[in-house]
Order: sequence, then C-alpha cells, then structure tokens
Amino acid sequence: MKSAKKLTLGIASIMLLGGSSIYAATATYSVFDIGTAGDGESDILNDGTYVLGANYGDNDSWSINGVQFDGVRESATAGVAEITKNGVTATLTLGFENENVNGIAPSQYSTALQDVFDSNMMTNQGGGGFAGTFSLSGLTVGTAYRLQILGAYQAGQDANRGFRISDGTNSADVVSDGVTGKSVVVVWTADATSQSFDLERLPDMSSRVMINGASLAVIPEPGTFALLAGSLALAFVAAKRRRS
Repeated sequence: MKSAKKLTLGIASIMLLGGSSIYAATATYSVFDIGTAGDGESDILNDGTYVLGANYGDNDSWSINGVQFDGVRESATAGVAEITKNGVTATLTLGFENENVNGIAPSQYSTALQDVFDSNMMTNQGGGGFAGTFSLSGLTVGTAYRLQILGAYQAGQDANRGFRISDGTNSADVVSDGVTGKSVVVVWTADATSQSFDLERLPDMSSRVMINGASLAVIPEPGTFALLAGSLALAFVAAKRRRS
C-alpha cells in the first residue's frame, strides 16, 4: 500500500475568482444499485452528449452501454487521478492511492463492468469527515451536466460502508450493502466554468470512500423539453386550423 500523502489544496480549492465558493452550482442527486437486473450495463446512463469517462481501478479502457471509460490508474499519483477529454478536465483527489483494496463485482455483471468494479480503486479510509474532492473544469456556463459516479463497494467487508458527496448545499450518501455496486447520479446547470464536489467518509462507520469509475455528459435542461413540447403543440393547432 502506498503511503498517504498530505493534500495541498491551495487557495484555488477554497475560493473562485470573485470570492464565490468553488462548489459553484447546487446539484440534485439520486442513488441506485448497479445490476439489480441483467448484466448491469443498462444502469450505465448513456443519454445526452458524452463528455468523458474514467475507469479508476486500472488502465483498461471499456465501452459500457455505449459510454467510454478510459483507464487512468497508471497516471494516478499521490491519490490524484486526472483525465481531460472534449475540453473538460475531471480531477479526483482522495489523498490515498491504496492498490491493495479490491472490489468484487457480482458474477452476473458484464466483463467490462466487472473489470471496473473488480479492480483496485481510488480510496480514502478512516473515520467520518472530509476525504477529498471530485472537481471539473472547462465547463460551459448555462449548460446542464450529468455526472455518474460508480463505487461504494469493497470485497470481504461488511455492509454500511460508503461516502457522502456534497456541493456545499445538497448531498447524498452512497452506502454499500455488501452485495452490489452503487451509482450516484449528479445533475446541475453550470454557473461557472468549474464545479467541485466534496467527498466525505460517513460518520459512525468503518468508512472508506471508494470510487471505481465516473462519466460525464451534457444533457438537455428540463425547460428545453417544455419549450419543445409547447412548440409542437402550437404547430399542431396551426395545422388543424388550416385544415378546418
């Protein structure tokens, strides 16, 4: 196991230009199991426009349900893994890079999904409290994004281990049941070119923040669907009037 190295966050990890929090926008969260039915690949969200995907367990790259996960393990140093694709950079900082911690995915998972879960992962262990960050840069202001993070599962360990992800206002707990992999889906509209989420160890648990993979996509804002539906309705009414 590689030794833990002290995180140097710096002033950029505390404030953005203009004095606003680096968290930037407030997000909404949903947590669900991976692979409750089938081989689990359908639980990898593929709607929207793909931006990037990362496999933090090793350096293998996989296409899962049409989403490309590039292996970034070999480039991870001192508990920091970074990937840049399509102009966006995702940086996972956890402080520990524990190569002896393995997750075991259920046997029904596809080969690709098993590789993501059944591999070394980015981790941070210990009692409750701040563990690290998941940060994005190169975002487009006014654009809606969806981040899907895979993790919260460790082989040979009891259930109720996991982590909390927070934007400083809203948060979600991702807790392992000791059986399946977990997913947390984060949706927000960028109000800055950078966005950061805190990763925390859950209190009162033998917790370990465990991140196996992540993907980012641009998605239509809810208002877009409403506008489209309204335009179609008006077109229908106009066509009906012309026929009458």
